[in-house]
Amino acid sequence: MTDRFISIEAIAKRYPGAAGGEIAVFENLWLSMARGEFGCVIGHSGCGKTTVLNILAGLDRPSDGTVIVDGQAIEGTSLDRAVIFQSQCVAAVAYRAWQRRLCRDFEMAQLGPRQGQGACADLH
Repeated sequence: MTDRFISIEAIAKRYPGAAGGEIAVFENLWLSMARGEFGCVIGHSGCGKTTVLNILAGLDRPSDGTVIVDGQAIEGTSLDRAVIFQSQCVAAVAYRAWQRRLCRDFEMAQLGPRQGQGACADLH
């Protein structure tokens, strides 16, 4: 038996569509994490990453399914959960620093320090 600290069980998020139907952002999403585990949510723009995190924080509700944290269903915000919003500017600066480090490491590994300098110059 695993100790599930976070349990996302069959959640879906849908929004009203222009033609009267619904538009699904995601359907039937399942995830569980044990206490102390670290996770990362990765996906393309608009796939529902922030929506899932908002549901987990209690800032939004799923259209279907349940989210359980530490044995209690999420029914709204709580003082034992927090969300930190990151500005786009900070994200862009961090991304560029990450990109430069990765490029530098790649250049040194593939070409050596002298030959590799400037191989990724168009990315800076």
